[in-house]
Amino acid sequence: MLPHLLIACIAAVSGVAADPRQAPDVWDWGSGRLERLERALFPVEGARGGAKALSAFGAEALPGYFEVLLLDRLPPQEAGPGRPLDGAARGILLQAVESTGRESVVGFVSQRLAEPRDEARRTLALEFLGRVVSWKDLELTFALAMGGESAYSGAPAKLTELIDRLLAAEPARCLLLGPQILASDAPCQESALLAVAAHPSRQAGELLSRLLGHDALLDPALLSRLGDFWRAHPSWIEAADLEPVRRLASERSGACQREALMALGQARDEASIPLLLSAVEGPDQALAACAHRAFEALSGLRLRSHRGLWRRHVERGKEWELERGPAARLALVSGDAGEVARALFEVSEQRLARDRWSEAVCQVLERGDPQLSSLAIAALSALGSPRSIPALLALVEDPSLEQRLRDLAHGALCQITGLGLPPDPEALRLRLAQP
Repeated sequence: MLPHLLIACIAAVSGVAADPRQAPDVWDWGSGRLERLERALFPVEGARGGAKALSAFGAEALPGYFEVLLLDRLPPQEAGPGRPLDGAARGILLQAVESTGRESVVGFVSQRLAEPRDEARRTLALEFLGRVVSWKDLELTFALAMGGESAYSGAPAKLTELIDRLLAAEPARCLLLGPQILASDAPCQESALLAVAAHPSRQAGELLSRLLGHDALLDPALLSRLGDFWRAHPSWIEAADLEPVRRLASERSGACQREALMALGQARDEASIPLLLSAVEGPDQALAACAHRAFEALSGLRLRSHRGLWRRHVERGKEWELERGPAARLALVSGDAGEVARALFEVSEQRLARDRWSEAVCQVLERGDPQLSSLAIAALSALGSPRSIPALLALVEDPSLEQRLRDLAHGALCQITGLGLPPDPEALRLRLAQP
């Protein structure tokens, strides 16, 4: 049994002065209480009494609500087993729980830590807590959720819901999850990361990066989430976030190294190309296959899985950067349309540096020259960098542009994203989740 001291400590963290002795462990439904409960939960002449009808019971009834919801039926009577609850009845009971107030609910839930750690009780306690949960309750929330078999079992799954609710209201407070994630078990860690992934933000990316390197068992999952995050939100990639991932890719082995390489590929990190080459040409076949996929993510190219192909492609890119890169960059900003056109053609083939060159190509769009804009859109489509999405979306949304250019920009967006996107600008922005 969990000592009362620990219960009190958790309650204190939650901002509640809870003493396990303050509330009864059981609730007597006698003296007409059961009849009032049934009238509140089930229709009498077509109407339910609702949570207001239970308000007179106050916080002392929380143990009773808990047991009724746990059994999913009314307390047994002399005539036989109690009446089963339906969805509406459960909703009324949970409203009654919420109406008792945050302090009462948190204090009651804190007591549930001292009970046998069965999944059903912990899940229901989290359901109660979810009616009043705040960021103050993180430690209590994780403590109740721990012990599940997987992220999708009762209590850990409920943890996902509660964190989701908190992040939906205040996503900027995402970093507060860090200490609790590190202190929890694997199912709860996975549950928390699921919730974070559902609310992407700069703070979410920072959280994932900060957690790296603290728990070797957690690092592969963090790296996988980071890769997904960077692929979907390239504009939120911070240079400082890439360094620890490069370090893990070079120092670790096994799943962690594979996920680190994949994350760097999703981030299209040019600085990681030597790491990818070493892995793709190395003796570890699983690592080589992973590095191959990372190269594909970085470049958007689909080459045969052959040891020498990526090196030849990398070396050709280096040669072009040395011989033609500076001249091409100057040509893109020159006043000679022919030079701009030739530079756009050359730049469109630099897939290993597509993010960097897409930014240069987007500057051509700012000139407002229809012919050069057409060529620039084609170059952006060939490069396939997600970083060009905002510029292309701006073209689609510009009513002053001729329809031909807007159609070309829409086609480029479809090519870059691989999605069948709607032509309507408003629907398009919503689909692309652009702020």
